[in-house]
Amino acid sequence: MGSRTPVKEQVSLASACADSDMVILAMPYTAARDTLVPLAAAIGNKIVVDATNPLNDDWSPLQLGESTSAGENVPDWLPQVRVVKAFNTIFADIMTK
Repeated sequence: MGSRTPVKEQVSLASACADSDMVILAMPYTAARDTLVPLAAAIGNKIVVDATNPLNDDWSPLQLGESTSAGENVPDWLPQVRVVKAFNTIFADIMTK
């Protein structure tokens, strides 16, 4: 598991991306671009599973405009990867039950 601030068995996000066969994007959508773009070289041309949802902090929909969608943005930010959109239809509070 990668972390921006790794502790114990965790590694940096760059190390986790470089050493993995696939990257699972499980973070707030609002943090995704700023997190992913610097990791582009470490991610390479791997498969990225995008589990994000474009939501505001209060869980209301984040307005992205009419010309694009959240599912289209990750491939735009990382054009060398293959993106699979998955696991984003069940919210975290349901998964913890």
